[in-house]
Amino acid sequence: MNYLLSYKNRTLNNFPTNEFVGTLPYFGVALGQAFPRIKGNVTGRYTWGDFSFDARWRYIDAMKNRMAVIFPGENFTGVPAVTYLDLGAGYRFGKYITLRVGISNVLDKKPPTYSPNVQSGTDPSTYDVVGRRLMAQLALKF
Repeated sequence: MNYLLSYKNRTLNNFPTNEFVGTLPYFGVALGQAFPRIKGNVTGRYTWGDFSFDARWRYIDAMKNRMAVIFPGENFTGVPAVTYLDLGAGYRFGKYITLRVGISNVLDKKPPTYSPNVQSGTDPSTYDVVGRRLMAQLALKF
């Protein structure tokens, strides 16, 4: 888990310093610069003989639109907290081969949307925009 204490920024010398903890970008070049106060992953794995089962819970705290900080008094939408669940299972064939399959975003959670965001209505660098997906992995040891 990460807990962000502070993230201050001033765009120009004559502008005030703003605290951006708990905010997400509103468009363009700032995408990928979300600053949730709390963000974390909880992962667990259970192994039984050659079988393994794992789960991961991803959490991103609620955030307000950064424009609400830059332009106080205006009303801009933010987003609620978001969680994702990933599941996987694997089997080890002897010492040298492991097969693993999994599902990311099991509940097919859609990314939260907010405005104003002129590109996609969300921040694809922060949220899962693809949705549920399957994966398979074959690992060979030499």
